[in-house]
Amino acid sequence: MHNTQRIGIIDIGSNSIRLVVYGRSENGAFQVIDESKYTARLSELVDSDHRIDILQLQPMVDKLNHFKRICDIHYVDTIRIAATAAIRNASNRDEIISYLNSMTGLQIDVLSGEQEAYYGFIGMANSLNVTDGFLIDIGGGSSEISLFRHRKIVKSISFPFGCVNTSKTYGQSDPLSDSDMRRIQDMVRQAMLEEPWLAEAPGLPMIGLGGAVRTIAKIEQLRTKYPLNRIHHYQMEDESVSQMLQKLRALPLSKRKNVPGLSKDRADIICPGIVILQTLFQHCGCSHYIMSASGIRDGLFYEMIQPDAPLVPDVLEYSLHNLIALHLSSLPQEHTRQVDRLGGLLFAGLREYKGLPEEDARYLHIASLLYRIGTNIDYYGYNQHTFYMIMHARLYGITHRELVLSAIIASYTTKSRARQMAVEYKEILDEHDYSRIYKLGSLLQLAIALDKSETQSIEEIDVQVKKNSLRIQALQHRGITFEEMEVQGAAKEFHKAWDLTPVLTS
Repeated sequence: MHNTQRIGIIDIGSNSIRLVVYGRSENGAFQVIDESKYTARLSELVDSDHRIDILQLQPMVDKLNHFKRICDIHYVDTIRIAATAAIRNASNRDEIISYLNSMTGLQIDVLSGEQEAYYGFIGMANSLNVTDGFLIDIGGGSSEISLFRHRKIVKSISFPFGCVNTSKTYGQSDPLSDSDMRRIQDMVRQAMLEEPWLAEAPGLPMIGLGGAVRTIAKIEQLRTKYPLNRIHHYQMEDESVSQMLQKLRALPLSKRKNVPGLSKDRADIICPGIVILQTLFQHCGCSHYIMSASGIRDGLFYEMIQPDAPLVPDVLEYSLHNLIALHLSSLPQEHTRQVDRLGGLLFAGLREYKGLPEEDARYLHIASLLYRIGTNIDYYGYNQHTFYMIMHARLYGITHRELVLSAIIASYTTKSRARQMAVEYKEILDEHDYSRIYKLGSLLQLAIALDKSETQSIEEIDVQVKKNSLRIQALQHRGITFEEMEVQGAAKEFHKAWDLTPVLTS
């Protein structure tokens, strides 16, 4: 048995059906504990009368019952099932839902286009620190696009075309011909002309959801040998997407299936999907692409656990709190909070002297709260475990560069080791980041030294830069003998980065 709440989310899309199982602890912390996918291609089953023959749904019934068994294995308490465009637009929708219910016992909700856009937005907005933009979700049978401002949807529309049904109607040439590509572009443009607001907010980023968008990111990352295996928050320019489309269009399906990053079950529909995406992007006058790995299933989950306020107020802080609750709840959190507080005071004292940028305080804040997360694996060598866990955690609200910076700072031991770690990510970091890592990493070590006893004995400090030293005066404390020795131990690495020797006095 288990002592956590288990929630299953099943998304019946037009191309694929996906299950995600979440575990939620008593302290509110949650994580994905299982997932499964089935390529259903429901949009291909729609006939000329917009019907889906019930007799063709047996494979889907088998898979839904399989998903039910997975949920049973995990002792899932609640299952939420949502169907999107293929079933929503079917003329015999009620018959399909009744049949699936009778064969599986599952209660299926059919989402409207507006609801589909909303849940996709919640999933994205709770995982990306983007306040304004266009959100596009290209599915198998529909494409939802929303304009959002200040993290609120202003307008949204669901277009009845996606990767699968567009490929079925216009993408039968192999490779995709110029004439078929123009037909797809004309279809999309004609639909967009009915929604003039789409062209009234140029210069915003386009946030992409769905399998087509994730595939584009995978292909590009493998092509460029991108050092980070992370699609969420990956950014691309329009030129790169255009070049990818031309290269994929030049390949017949048999060769397209061998493109690294492109799964064989998506190779036949990827080109129409990119044409839809690029046509929407250019019509809206967007600045660049940002890829989101969080979408409708995440949005459904957030609504289930916090129905009154599914949109979190601060993406980064919410994500940090969840990680801490998941992995650090067994450790005294008073210590990491003290390190975070003292680190902030040290940073404030040094900022005026060194002219430090404001965003550096955020990296130090993240690293201070998470620097011990690696002890979950083992205390010995926990610094390297900390780096690994931060790099692979669902830490949201920061860019790839900020993630790398935070992970190296949190796991900092020496300047030379930090440089070795940073070199691997030189394509992501800029030339000033090396110095930033040394400074903030050694600053974190100094903050740790100020509470090495883990008793929070120092209540207040005054920080002054005098000649070649950093004078730290403990204004209120319950004894600092232990911390004085630890500060001496951290002084060497701190001096390498700052050309200052820290001294703790009372």
